[in-house]
Amino acid sequence: MSLKETVLGNVRRLSEEVVPGILTAVDERVGQLKERIDEINCSLASRALPAARRERVKTLLLEQKAAVASQKRKAMKVVRASRQSITRGRAS
Repeated sequence: MSLKETVLGNVRRLSEEVVPGILTAVDERVGQLKERIDEINCSLASRALPAARRERVKTLLLEQKAAVASQKRKAMKVVRASRQSITRGRAS
């Protein structure tokens, strides 16, 4: 076995055995880091917004949701069955 083949064999073994484990560990750490950054961001946002303004924002969001819900309700159309389909349903 030549030096080249030995080195290639070691590189293959590393890439098959070690690299996937490293990638998994890095992926987990990135996920933890994202969660921590989100927590810090939420904390900073809650500190930056005065309590009175925060309550007003909550109220406005609820009003917007209610308006959207009522618009969806108006968009719904009531479909009535014709007399023929009603009498056909009774006959069977």
